[in-house]
Amino acid sequence: MQLIIGSQVTLIDGEVQKLFPYGKVLELLTKFKSICKDIHWNVNVPQRDNCKIIDDKECIKIKNFHPREFQQKCVDKFTRTTLTGYIYAPTGAGKTNIAAYLIAKRNIRTLFIVPKSDLVKQTKKRFQAILDIDSSCIGELSSSKKEFGAPILITTWQSLNTDATLQRVMDDKYSMLICDEMHKCSADVYYNVVSQIPAMYKHGLTATPYRNNAKNEQRLFDIVGNELTRVEISDLYRDKFLVQPQIEFINTNYKIDIEQHYLQTLSFNVKLGMLKKNIDKSKKRKETILKHIKSSLAVEKKQFSDNRSVILVNTLELGQTIKDELSSDYNVLYIDADTKAKDRNEIFDSLTQNDITDYVLIGTSKLLGEGTDIPSIRNVFCASPSYPPFEDTARMQQIIGRAIRPFKDKKTAKIIIYNDETSGWIEKKKQHVFNIVCENVKPIVL
Repeated sequence: MQLIIGSQVTLIDGEVQKLFPYGKVLELLTKFKSICKDIHWNVNVPQRDNCKIIDDKECIKIKNFHPREFQQKCVDKFTRTTLTGYIYAPTGAGKTNIAAYLIAKRNIRTLFIVPKSDLVKQTKKRFQAILDIDSSCIGELSSSKKEFGAPILITTWQSLNTDATLQRVMDDKYSMLICDEMHKCSADVYYNVVSQIPAMYKHGLTATPYRNNAKNEQRLFDIVGNELTRVEISDLYRDKFLVQPQIEFINTNYKIDIEQHYLQTLSFNVKLGMLKKNIDKSKKRKETILKHIKSSLAVEKKQFSDNRSVILVNTLELGQTIKDELSSDYNVLYIDADTKAKDRNEIFDSLTQNDITDYVLIGTSKLLGEGTDIPSIRNVFCASPSYPPFEDTARMQQIIGRAIRPFKDKKTAKIIIYNDETSGWIEKKKQHVFNIVCENVKPIVL
């Protein structure tokens, strides 16, 4: 019997060959190591392939932002024999920092994949602030920079999605691969890119290790294996690292019916698109949510002397309507598909750095996606449906997660969900999602 460990694992028993995804490598080694005649490692082995970052040191020193106890416990779970496994940690637990501490512990060439281009430069700065190595050791592969060969390379899967670029990165022999927000790995292109990289160690970081179906969830584990360690969110609330959120449901009395006669002949995605528009166009529904938003913002202003709220919508039409209604009384920051990247980044930078302390930020639910870091947020208003089939579990948890980061004098983080009437499978799915969210985020439901 023979094991050939490459980007996938091949088990050869006589004339029979079986292929397994790399996420199964630890399981196969445990099961067959004692009876295998030989094991071939066709991956980048640190010592054999000269994959260390600093040759004469076991580990890299931490320069700044030393790990908190719960972060150190996560890193301690990773040993030389821990080839795969992911870290399950809530938004705000410092997953990027944990990755830096793991790189420091192993001191091996690392490819770090983030979900979107905005995060490449942000992650690079964070690693440079933490790791006591020359800044040239941390490279960026993006549309604007091609720092091939850097011992630590930060990129997106989109940047790797050409044969020439992928081959160049593979030739640079990265022994460790870390997928930030690994739940994205189930997408076909991402999965195909990541599965080809012959790193000996493959790991993931995520606050939402689940997808909409079992097949996509399995693909995550096929790449990076099973959960190795987790950060319990209740501990972070207890130790004041996060603010426990409150969820308030406001009934709109609007009935969502996906089985309406005029929708019957349409494909599912077209149905959703039409429903999104119809829901956000409803005059009565708009009046209900606008009345509540105005009242809530007025109460916030009176209590704190400023506003630090976000309003999320599914359609630009509703976003524009709310903007027009609020602009005369509040400092409204509005972002939509037409907002230039430079202007969008300036808004986010000003909010992140606390240069703007009084605001009502309006945008789509994707506005608060991975990497958005605005700790001052007090309230998030989900003006459009934030539940299936319009948004999934991961998106809802991300929305909540962005509001619970700690900030000076911040004692509450409220998520307001405008709850429409649903029935059938939508209602069942909605309840299923809320149950998962409550289990993982442990909010206070008002």
